Amino acid sequence: MFMGHPDGENPRHDAMTPFNNLLYGTTLEGGTHNNGLIFSIDPTSFDYAPLTSLHNAIGDSPHSCFVVVNNILYGMTAAGGENDEGVIFSLDPSTSNYQLLYSFTCNAAGVGMGGEPHGRLTLDPNGTTLYGMTRKGGHDGLGVVFSVDTSGNNYTILHDFTGGSCDGATSDHGYLVQVGNVLYGMTTNGGLSSNGVLFSIGTDGSNFQLLHRFGITRHDGENPYGSLLLDGTQLYGTTANGGKHGSGTVFVINIDGTGYCRLHSFGSTHHEGTKPIDNVILLNGMLYGMTTEGGTYGQGTVFAVPMNCPETYLDDVGLPAPCGTPTPTPIPSATPIAPAPASGTAMQHRVRKGL
Repeated sequence: MFMGHPDGENPRHDAMTPFNNLLYGTTLEGGTHNNGLIFSIDPTSFDYAPLTSLHNAIGDSPHSCFVVVNNILYGMTAAGGENDEGVIFSLDPSTSNYQLLYSFTCNAAGVGMGGEPHGRLTLDPNGTTLYGMTRKGGHDGLGVVFSVDTSGNNYTILHDFTGGSCDGATSDHGYLVQVGNVLYGMTTNGGLSSNGVLFSIGTDGSNFQLLHRFGITRHDGENPYGSLLLDGTQLYGTTANGGKHGSGTVFVINIDGTGYCRLHSFGSTHHEGTKPIDNVILLNGMLYGMTTEGGTYGQGTVFAVPMNCPETYLDDVGLPAPCGTPTPTPIPSATPIAPAPASGTAMQHRVRKGL
């Protein structure tokens, strides 16, 4: 049970990261400077330890969990750093040694090398390259897809979103999934009527393609906020809006962009959940997730949806002409910010079981 500043408050979604028999997570607020903190908790004893209190100079407002590389946790914050546009950081959980690896940069109009990352990082199988997305940055201020190595060097924009009917815009919360040399992701906006898109792009920035434009038919989902779940050659996800009742959907699509199917439309009854904005997980042939609204008390629900497609729902009949492949304008790589180590102060207290 978080007790608020300086203990930590407003823990972020996207679960926690298991590592060395502990769970690691972040809070958006709280900590010594009330800019959020990084913590660990023992799932057996419930021993809780704040590891690093964040502040503006080194990054604040973390919005997601971590990836682990060689026993080091890597994450991002949505604000703080040299330009107050967020940072990429590393944390050694054995020593609480925090290092700022890269500070994002945008001007007052949101144009630049990227800013306000909200999703977590994705680690390449080779263990040396990290991929992510930002809400701001690029030539149009609508966000970018980027890569950077685990030392914070070689930051490269792979694609800058331009919005409109044939590109994405603004990624909220979601992160990338990787299959071979291809990355898959979603943006909340962009596409037809700014209902969001699902895209693929090579890990070198080549061959950006739209696999699906949400809201392209009457009952399609709109505005995905979460991330994709990869299972074999299929991708599963949710949209916060759209569907038969305008309250969000669960969908599946093949990685080549075919076979799109709406698995469920929320809001069919008064007590059903509405507006899922997070990821789904797969367990025993069912997709599980949560909604932020709806349910008996109007405060959201936990749901389970079968993976099989209940209807034929093609997105290529009587629709606008498909988009071509946009040619992204390259943006030069930025010089990384020198690491600024800062150690957190660890303290212990017990969290009562069941709270």
